Amino acid sequence: MHIKESRNFTGKVVLTTGSSTGIGEGIVKLFSILGASVVITGRNETQIAKVAQEVQRLSPYKLKPLEVVVDLIKTDELTALFNKTIKTYGKAALQLIQLAVPYLRASNGSIISTSSIASQLPGVDPLAYGASKAALEFATKSLAVHPGYILTDGLKRFINPELLAKAAKLIPLKRIGQPLDVAKAVAFLASTDAQFITGANLVIDGGIVYML
Repeated sequence: MHIKESRNFTGKVVLTTGSSTGIGEGIVKLFSILGASVVITGRNETQIAKVAQEVQRLSPYKLKPLEVVVDLIKTDELTALFNKTIKTYGKAALQLIQLAVPYLRASNGSIISTSSIASQLPGVDPLAYGASKAALEFATKSLAVHPGYILTDGLKRFINPELLAKAAKLIPLKRIGQPLDVAKAVAFLASTDAQFITGANLVIDGGIVYML
């Protein structure tokens, strides 16, 4: 494939779990801009519909995304999500690990997990969160991104603006990350530009992990 076509995802399907808000929302929006058909998932139907409208507007082909309300801790709903995606788009490249592997092999697709720098940093408060992300990386062993401080609604709920401003000063690049920063990295890893990269963990944190 020519280099200028490497970020063209026309004809590809991108399923991003938790894509009705935050980092996941940024990922589906960028992939829609790049021509992909996207699947938007979450637990809030109203929020999913809101993101779906924006995603369709951003698509160069005005592709209508597949909207699926799902609770990922429920196996039956996870299976239903996979089956609905396959029924809608056929045997395409998906980002669900266990269920999708046969289809990924057939379509040369990718699994890209969203981890966190919490998996690499010791600490008492985020112990369970960090352990869960470390387990995700071990289970994936394919490609994973490690976001640092990313300005999402979730981050705003836990850290007030004053602390965020202080955190930004500690980051070598002097700003808090945006969901688009992570989305661009995911698009790179899913593209043919990264076809010789596997088993890698890409840190997207403005350099903060190396300062702690």
